[in-house]
Amino acid sequence: MKIGIAHGAQFAQDIQRSYQIHCQKFEGSPSAKQFCADMYDRLHQQLPLAEEELLGIAQGSGLPFESILRLNYWEELEALLHGSYTPACSSIAFKTSDRGPLLGKTTDIEFEQRSDYILQHICPCDGYSIVQLGKLGTVKSEIGMNSAGLCIGTSSSMPDDLDQEPGVERMSLVRYALQYCATIKEAVEYFSRFHFYRLGLNIVLLEKSGQCAVLEKSIGYQELRTSNTNYLYATNFYAHPNMNRVYDHNVWYFDNAFFRYANLQKIVDYQKVPNTFDSILSILSNHSPEGAICDHSNYGTLYASILVPAERKLYVCDGHPCEADFKEFSCF
Repeated sequence: MKIGIAHGAQFAQDIQRSYQIHCQKFEGSPSAKQFCADMYDRLHQQLPLAEEELLGIAQGSGLPFESILRLNYWEELEALLHGSYTPACSSIAFKTSDRGPLLGKTTDIEFEQRSDYILQHICPCDGYSIVQLGKLGTVKSEIGMNSAGLCIGTSSSMPDDLDQEPGVERMSLVRYALQYCATIKEAVEYFSRFHFYRLGLNIVLLEKSGQCAVLEKSIGYQELRTSNTNYLYATNFYAHPNMNRVYDHNVWYFDNAFFRYANLQKIVDYQKVPNTFDSILSILSNHSPEGAICDHSNYGTLYASILVPAERKLYVCDGHPCEADFKEFSCF
């Protein structure tokens, strides 16, 4: 709980602002209230570590626990009540480069979300230390690396296996996978214990050894995708045949996600880019007419991150990658 209390106290005003932006509209909604009660039951039963940390955030920030719970799940709530959600992130891993394995990711979001993101160094009492790009008032991890050298990057997806028993919030599991898993094998097994709640993920997993895989996970299913090339990438749809059947192809961003995936495939598989750090910088700044990785639209690229596990370094760009500098952070 100490980690949550420190988080809540340090960012109390920012957390309250974020709640007003994303969650105040749900106040007074019976459906939202029932959703939060359901989510709390699942959290309490399946992920008590997250419950404890969220209780700490509530205590530190001065907000009611129900408000913090709602803030942690507002994306799922938005999808359930309004049928809308707007992820558009791209992730790519190099198994080897001039600086060892690399994992790069864009964060493509509405402008209103830009101030929600925080860079965190988390040192739990048990498990591995973590450096991650997280979100205010939550236990989410969008991209991160732990002290064992395991890196995880995410791209959201819209599954349609709604007949499956719902589980817990997807990016909270990324945080705890980083805390307790040292290898891809351990992370895959960890994720297999849980179902997601409404939204899915493409999870790019990279070890400091260069082992790499993409775990495609819906509400109730998951499959592992690997590659014989030096690269693996993901956008916002399922490329694995077994997962493509449980993807909602009617979601509005499907074409954009497909074109970004095809663009990444063209860049790394057909154009044969050099295996260098500069190449991943160039990819994250790509402005192809169709499937641009650096997007300047309303749901555009407002952050980008690169993990270098061999050097224990994280690079973060605050803004469009084509315009802003990547700042270096040494980890652990």
